[in-house]
Amino acid sequence: MSAGILKNFMLFICGSIFAVTALSAEPDLSLKNPAIEKLQARMASRGAKVDEWKSKGAMGEEATGLLKQMPVAGQGLAEKKEVRDLVVAENEDRYAMFRELILANGLKDTDLTTLSEAYAKTRRQSAAATHLIQNPKTKAWVQKKDFSE
Repeated sequence: MSAGILKNFMLFICGSIFAVTALSAEPDLSLKNPAIEKLQARMASRGAKVDEWKSKGAMGEEATGLLKQMPVAGQGLAEKKEVRDLVVAENEDRYAMFRELILANGLKDTDLTTLSEAYAKTRRQSAAATHLIQNPKTKAWVQKKDFSE
């Protein structure tokens, strides 16, 4: 094999590795398949209720892309159970969606953190000003209005 051909082959291989690395750094969250669409429909059906509880401070968006139940003074047992059930159902669907997006993006299981953090960023950006979000750097809980990326 000539030096020129070998050099071009090595450039091709290095370029391919870079392209895969770049893909892993920025997963495409907009990809769709029937499973993703089904999960997103279920999450959308809970959306109004989730937003209602977020507005009351009963749940917040973690830096991991999942929801977290937050303590609220004066909340009764039935309300706590409703919030817990919503958080559990939402997180199960989000995690399943992350797994589907890993497959759809052709990523490795080790890219789950990168994908979930990218999703968390979209949730922070779309949060209402009074919704609680977890700062990804400090892990502190703040209202969106008090946070900047």
